[in-house]
Amino acid sequence: MPVLNAILKLSKKVTKQQIVVLLGIAILLHLSFGTSPSGPKAYNGPYRVLPCSVSSSSSSSSENFNRNRKTILLWNENWTLNVSFDFSSCPAGASRECLLTNDRASLSHASAIIVQDHTMDPILPAPPSRCRDQLLVYMNLESFSPTFSPDTHRQYPFNFNWTLTFRQESDMQMLYSEETEVVALPLGGEVPYKPAHIAPAIWAATNCNPANNRTGYVDELLRYMPIDIYGTCRKNRESILVDGELYVMPDRLQHISEQTKRFFGFYKFALAFENRNCRDYVTEKYWRALAGGVVPVVLGANNIEDFAPAPHSIIKVSDFPSPRKLAEYLIYLSVNNTAYMEYHAWRKLPFSQLNPSYRKLFRPHLLCRMCERLHEEIEEYRWYNDEELFHMEPPYCD
Repeated sequence: MPVLNAILKLSKKVTKQQIVVLLGIAILLHLSFGTSPSGPKAYNGPYRVLPCSVSSSSSSSSENFNRNRKTILLWNENWTLNVSFDFSSCPAGASRECLLTNDRASLSHASAIIVQDHTMDPILPAPPSRCRDQLLVYMNLESFSPTFSPDTHRQYPFNFNWTLTFRQESDMQMLYSEETEVVALPLGGEVPYKPAHIAPAIWAATNCNPANNRTGYVDELLRYMPIDIYGTCRKNRESILVDGELYVMPDRLQHISEQTKRFFGFYKFALAFENRNCRDYVTEKYWRALAGGVVPVVLGANNIEDFAPAPHSIIKVSDFPSPRKLAEYLIYLSVNNTAYMEYHAWRKLPFSQLNPSYRKLFRPHLLCRMCERLHEEIEEYRWYNDEELFHMEPPYCD
């Protein structure tokens, strides 16, 4: 050991006490550098990436472990993905050997670990360790910036490999309509009956103070046209009476159920006002309008045309100089059925004539696509840092 040899050469020139001190320093240096393993270190901190593989980290005698099946683990509370998902419903020819679970005992043999940002609790520890070939997936379907605090960042440092967000450039893009597998009414479907005695437009929202002041815009619209409002913001109705039957607004509006589609279908327009104007941010407010046979009036993504079935199928708030001008146009359409039905003409078109960007949305469910990718050979893993993850700053958001 060079350091020790140097100390021995100096031993004749120093006292015994100095020799003891120098030997102690030499031993500490040796422990720190002389025995370090070759190759790069994984990570410092509580989150460790180990040089193992999923198959080698799992006991071959485990009754529930299937080496051919890819396990996808939901690490924390997830509002969107359901563990009851049936992978046998995935398209024929695709890999269906996958399991979605929220059982953390599956960590050792999970091929992918999904962490949902907006239900992350800094007190909840990250998985204590994982094998290098286990993918850590960052999930965020909300328009606000990540909820990562400095404390949470220390628990999840630079470890994410895939992103699962609404953004088109994500590793795995997910639409708000994904879980229901509903994008719009079937082509050729009839537009629902629109009773004349109810308001032409409907709005339902729970966030009353969003970044884009949509509530203030609705307040202005109300000065010039009637709007039936449900939810917690400016609520003015509980139900509607149609042909002697009482209809009540469904409770879970995030899910585009048959009940929700029928209720919205009574109206001619639905205010699809998002809580923030972010590119690609298109939520169930928009999809339930299309699915319910209603014309969406959109305030939100500046690239909403990418999600429109065809030209002249949606109405954009940004095309009007004021709420008053928008209200005047909606009132005109509500009493001019020929002009109104032009916004539904796309429903009669062949699928091949719809917008190419819209046709791309008709694809297998996110979990089917994820299962397929997990069965592919992954040669190189990307490692995202916190700056790359999901910061929703201008120009991405207005």
